[in-house]
Amino acid sequence: MEFSRGNMATGDEKFVYEEDGAVYLRLCVALTVYFEGRIEDHAPGIEHFYVTALARVGEHLRFYQTDSMKKPKPIKKSSADAMAALMHFGEKVPVFYKLFVESEDAAQAASRFSITVQANRLTRAGALRLAIPVDEVLGHEDRFVALARELTRTLALASGYGGFSFNRAEESDLQGTGNVRSAALSHRWYGIDVEDLSGTVSAIPHGLKSAGWLTLVGSKLLDRLGGSDALAAVLPPEVILHPLPFGVLIQAGPRPLLGDVNRGEDLPLYRAVGRVLAPIRAPSHPRYLFKEALSNEDEGWTQKWLARFDQ
Repeated sequence: MEFSRGNMATGDEKFVYEEDGAVYLRLCVALTVYFEGRIEDHAPGIEHFYVTALARVGEHLRFYQTDSMKKPKPIKKSSADAMAALMHFGEKVPVFYKLFVESEDAAQAASRFSITVQANRLTRAGALRLAIPVDEVLGHEDRFVALARELTRTLALASGYGGFSFNRAEESDLQGTGNVRSAALSHRWYGIDVEDLSGTVSAIPHGLKSAGWLTLVGSKLLDRLGGSDALAAVLPPEVILHPLPFGVLIQAGPRPLLGDVNRGEDLPLYRAVGRVLAPIRAPSHPRYLFKEALSNEDEGWTQKWLARFDQ
């Protein structure tokens, strides 16, 4: 796997962008899963995802932030029980629930490892995300696929994605810089999923966001496609379907790919999956791939990018 170095930090890390010594954007491999309904209705599945993710990356996590906190705080006790207790659903779940547990202080740098739990009671949907360094996955892709299946074993998911993504310093002064940089990179690297969890949460009740290396399709959307057998019949044999208790995980090839447009990397298996899933994609999505940090204008790129594998 080759990585273009471009405007990256010095050292061995790839796709790491910094300004004045602060890393604001970092390539990772992430699994992001969306669910419909109230967060408390999915409590067992969410807790299983979170505890399973903690078992995988908990030793690296140092900071946390909840919906009631303006900035991240250090984790005082790093024991498994103490970290598990960071996530709890009280009698009154806030309208916008969030829990970020990360290896770096998001007010200063983009994390190498992170776990995210986020939900919106107004749209009745939420997201779970685990992100780990690229080097932890490349060469061990089967382990990541197995982890993705275990993370979603008890969750009635709506949809999800796994593969290359970006971690950003979301709470820092460079948040806007990271958003603009990742939006710019999306024009070249089609295999890197640029995420906006809060925006996608509002679109998820209406369908799939897009396809990727790993695409998770929940039972509701899967039924619209005729079920797993119908899906397998129209996909290339190189695409593997892994059954899930509440849907299916579609694996487009043995490993994630960057999809360098400049080098003509077309990602045919991603496109094969995308074409089949195009009928269940959400018809619209809030714009977020902006050209400028303070702009609400993406010149239509968000919708074009989300549809990049439809044909």
